[in-house]
Amino acid sequence: MVEFWSPKPAVVGSSPTAPARMCLRFFVFWQIMLLSGLSSVSKIVGFLAKVRGEFSKIIFPSIKEAFAVSVSVFILIVVAGIAFYAIDVVSSVFVSALIV
Repeated sequence: MVEFWSPKPAVVGSSPTAPARMCLRFFVFWQIMLLSGLSSVSKIVGFLAKVRGEFSKIIFPSIKEAFAVSVSVFILIVVAGIAFYAIDVVSSVFVSALIV
């Protein structure tokens, strides 16, 4: 049986001779993060504060503007429906003339 040795001696993997383990630097990093006040709770609170600030910049349309846009969209849908119906009727007449 051939045993694989990593060319990097500091790298450990999931083998019986060198099982994977957590690095001490990982725990030191999280201790520094928690002690410096950059915990996940403070990150979430900061994120929500930024979201609230960005949300206050949004300008919503008035009722009159929203109604005008809704009416124009409805008219466009009706006109498009009539156009597609006309194209369907004309094409069906041509296809039926070709078949007969």
